[in-house]
Amino acid sequence: MFAYVAGSPLVLVQVLGISTTLYGWFFASTAFAIMAGSFLNGRLSVRGVPPSRLLKVGLTLAVVSAIALVLVSISNSVRVITLPPLLVLNTFCFGLIAPNAKHGALQPLPEVAGVAAAVLGFTQMAIGGTLASALVAFFYDGRTATAMTSIMSLFALASFAVYATIVRPAEQRIALASFNRYPDSHKT
Repeated sequence: MFAYVAGSPLVLVQVLGISTTLYGWFFASTAFAIMAGSFLNGRLSVRGVPPSRLLKVGLTLAVVSAIALVLVSISNSVRVITLPPLLVLNTFCFGLIAPNAKHGALQPLPEVAGVAAAVLGFTQMAIGGTLASALVAFFYDGRTATAMTSIMSLFALASFAVYATIVRPAEQRIALASFNRYPDSHKT
């Protein structure tokens, strides 16, 4: 998300040459996409879709859209018609990912949820706001979207990898332990 926030004005205004007014409308559309993702997340959660499934779907879509952004960038196909829709899709994914990732991170720590939420927020700002933004600025060449899209893809892939190798196995161990501890509670 921070790679997008740092890189989008550079790419859309400087590389694609859109007006600052049009950029403002575009940025608003990506903010709306985040809200739409969060709204959909809430509706699906109320209908019983587990947070882990929503997180997995959000991460998968984020990786696919970020890789598509890189492919558009390196193939010199960056146009107003190709880049913004993929950025909207990618920011939509943030609306699915963020609430479920926070839920998963805070659920095991109910007695210190406030402190855990503060640490989580700090970590996101420190890594995203500092590292991702700095990397986009450092690698930006003034002519392409490659720096922004590559950093977005790198962080999306890293997030998916952490989920697949650390978080998901831990969720499965907890579910199995719960099943073994209370086998009758899982019968229908």
